[in-house]
Amino acid sequence: MKTSELLKRFSKLHGPSGFESEVMKAIGDVIETDADKLEIDRMGNLIAHRNPTGSPKIGIFAHVDEIGAVVSKLEGNGFARISPVGGVDIKTWLAQRVRISTAQGPVKGVLGVIAPHLTGGRESKEPNFDDAFVNVLDGYERVKVGDPITLDVNPVELSNNTISGKAFDNRAGCAALVRAMNLLKRYVHRAGVVFVFNTTEEVGGPGAQTSAYRLGITHAIIVDTTFANEKTGEVSEIALGEGPAIGVGPSCDPEFVNFALEIAENLKIPHQVEALPGRSGTDSDHVQLVRTGVKTLVVTIPLKYMHTPCEVVSVEDVETTARLLVEIVSRL
Repeated sequence: MKTSELLKRFSKLHGPSGFESEVMKAIGDVIETDADKLEIDRMGNLIAHRNPTGSPKIGIFAHVDEIGAVVSKLEGNGFARISPVGGVDIKTWLAQRVRISTAQGPVKGVLGVIAPHLTGGRESKEPNFDDAFVNVLDGYERVKVGDPITLDVNPVELSNNTISGKAFDNRAGCAALVRAMNLLKRYVHRAGVVFVFNTTEEVGGPGAQTSAYRLGITHAIIVDTTFANEKTGEVSEIALGEGPAIGVGPSCDPEFVNFALEIAENLKIPHQVEALPGRSGTDSDHVQLVRTGVKTLVVTIPLKYMHTPCEVVSVEDVETTARLLVEIVSRL
């Protein structure tokens, strides 16, 4: 499957934090022949082992979950109140189609908000989740409190080999891991590798942390997305289509960072460098702390319009990320 098709397939899937099973099954079906062993742990993480007796032992992580919402109250007449799961900006969800995943199957709806002139004279006209509701179009009787909600958006291909859609944070990272697993079959490597497709990053990262502890890894590469510059003068210097960003900062092991940078430079793999002066905002913040510490590297894929229905990612950046991962693993 082409990388572009893989990205579109993963984007269409529905898996907010804590409800990732649909995505895990799809990824498992794709990587089944590329792993020596596949397992799903107690936290719902999908773990693929390669050369399990090898040393050193490295974990390569990509979180599977997306931002979303849950039904918090049923109001009758086809309406449901919702609460956010992860960092949802309600303004980007207004007037969007959504999917409610019920025990009896998916139900479609649209997300509305109380008009400003009906909000009781509040000074602020900014919409918030207290004002938002889902109008269920059919199957309202199947909807229960606690059912997860995701955007119902189809990805589209754009110019310059880019794709727009939902949940590329972090399905782009998942696609990079899938590609890396496929490429790694051509390499001889002494390292034992575990590819971890982890849960719950958008709500604090327990999936990656618990799997890193159980697996007893010595090294970790966290693959996630980062903010690409979206307009002239934007603070971010990370550009779409210029390769993945290698993080530098307290959440990254300096020796491991220099090792990755040297490989990228020597092999002329397109890459960028991103300063991470504090917490990285990725699973690295948790993984590096397990047991007696893990040598951790953060590799991020540039992404425009993160946490919106129209995130934009470069197919080439995803493929370049996969190549960088494989070259690092083969040299450990």
